[in-house]
Amino acid sequence: MLGSQLIDTNPRISGFDLGVPEARWFGFCRFRDAVRTNDSWDSHTGPEIVFVMEGEACWEVGEHDLVQANGGQAVVFPAGARHRILNSVYPPSESLWILMRGADEVDAPSLLMKDAHAEFCGLLNNGRLLWDINESCKVQIIELARLLADPAVFGGGRLIISDLRAKLHNVLLEFWKTCRTRGERAETNRIVEQAKKFLNSNSSEDVRIGDLAERLGCSRGHLHAVFRSEMGMSPIDYLRRLRITKSCARLTRSVEPITEIALSNGFESSQYFARVFRRYVGISPREFREKYQQR
Repeated sequence: MLGSQLIDTNPRISGFDLGVPEARWFGFCRFRDAVRTNDSWDSHTGPEIVFVMEGEACWEVGEHDLVQANGGQAVVFPAGARHRILNSVYPPSESLWILMRGADEVDAPSLLMKDAHAEFCGLLNNGRLLWDINESCKVQIIELARLLADPAVFGGGRLIISDLRAKLHNVLLEFWKTCRTRGERAETNRIVEQAKKFLNSNSSEDVRIGDLAERLGCSRGHLHAVFRSEMGMSPIDYLRRLRITKSCARLTRSVEPITEIALSNGFESSQYFARVFRRYVGISPREFREKYQQR
C-alpha cells in the first residue's frame, strides 16, 4: 500500500468504518521531500488504485515491469500483482489511493450494485497499469483528498461520514467511466510488451531505441508514443530506471567499486552514472551506499 510504513502520518480510513465494504482502505499521502522507506513487495486480494495528484512516482510491478505516473494520472495494481515503490524512495508528491476488495469478497456492496462492483473490479484487473484521469474525476479526487486532509474528518460525525461516502462514490464512479471508455489496442500492447521484454533482458547492453523500433516493425516515434502511453515514460527512461534499480541493489549489498557497478550496468562512465543516479534517486551513488548499505 502507498507509504505503508509511513501511513500513520498520512490519513487513511477503513471502508468498513463507513459501511462501505467494497473499499478495504482509502487515504491521502503527501510527501513534501523524497522519503526512503523499507517497503517490501506487496500484493492484495483486490485491485488498488493510486491517483497521483502532484509530482510523479514510479513503481516496480511483478518481476520485470516499471510504471511511472505523473500528476493527473492513475496507476492500477490488479489483484494479486506484486508491487513496490521504485528503489524504496517516494519522491515529492501527493496521491489519493483506494484499495478495493475483490468482487468475490463482498456479498453486499454499499456504494455500487453487486454486478457493478464485479464489472468495475474486472476492468481494474484487466492488466492496464497506467490511466489518464479525466477532468471530472480530478475534481472529485481533489474534493475527497481535501476532506481526508482535514483532521476533523476523524471525529466520525454522521454528516462527515455521509460526506466521505458521497465523495468516495463520486471518485469511483468517475474513474469507472474512464475505464469503460478507454479502448485497448492489441497492436499497441504487443509492441510495448515486446519492447519491455527486450529492455529487461538487455539492460546492461548498448541498446539503441531506433534499432529496437526496427526490430519490432515500427518507427521510433511510434514506439516512443505507445510506450509512454502504456508505461508513463519513454523507452530510454525505462531502460535507465532498470539500470539504476539494479545498481541500487548492488550498492547496498556489496562493496564493489562504484565505477565497476556503473560500467557493468550499461553506463558509459562513472560520471554519467552519477548524474543519472542523482536525477532519479536524489542523491549520489556514494551517498546512497553510505546511507543504506546493509551491514
